[in-house]
Amino acid sequence: MKSKLLFIFVVMFVSVGAVSIYLSTLSDTNEGDCSVTAQEVSESLSTDHNIVYLDVRTPEEYKSGHVKNAVLLNFNAPSFSGEIEKLDKDKEYYVYCKAGGRSSKAQKIMQEKGFTRVCNVEGGVLDLEKSGVDLVQ
Repeated sequence: MKSKLLFIFVVMFVSVGAVSIYLSTLSDTNEGDCSVTAQEVSESLSTDHNIVYLDVRTPEEYKSGHVKNAVLLNFNAPSFSGEIEKLDKDKEYYVYCKAGGRSSKAQKIMQEKGFTRVCNVEGGVLDLEKSGVDLVQ
């Protein structure tokens, strides 16, 4: 009887541990999938002044209209990776481009470099404009 109880206890203990490990790997993979909508950006512009808005478009695109106080880092520039290294890894970043392609790639690069609080702006400037976010020139 004691050996059966011991066996059941060990099986339960191992099962709980395995499930715990599995769930922790799921949450780790979801961290890299952070994205925000244009509406969330609009709300954050007036409420959260700690977010850094990172525009990864070209200088010409940036001049045509960008989020107020956005930092420009041209994704297509050879110096992009080095410039990312200079950013504060403890800050939160909302990364955007025209439609979301470059910013999604930039997000992955930033995460590979140790940034943990990076969100891609879904739909980029196109969705920001549709949502009525004020862009400055």
